[in-house]
Amino acid sequence: MNWQTTAGLLAILGLLIFAAWITGIYLLCNAVNAKGWHKKGDGALWFVGIFASPIVLGLYAAALPDKKLQSADPEIQQSTPKSELPSI
Repeated sequence: MNWQTTAGLLAILGLLIFAAWITGIYLLCNAVNAKGWHKKGDGALWFVGIFASPIVLGLYAAALPDKKLQSADPEIQQSTPKSELPSI
């Protein structure tokens, strides 16, 4: 195997990694939007995904609460951390 073949394979591998990186960011942005956050634009999410990594964006997406579920149940909207504690 000569250096030209190796360079070509590395270039193809780099393109595949880049495509997976972008696809991961796109899917995580969709997950954040499905939870009801960042409806105006995804620029900040793309910035975090590209410059930090999709892993950081995935942690951010996993940590966000689901706004749609909270707005559907009025008990969840009225509950506070104090009301969730058991009485002694």
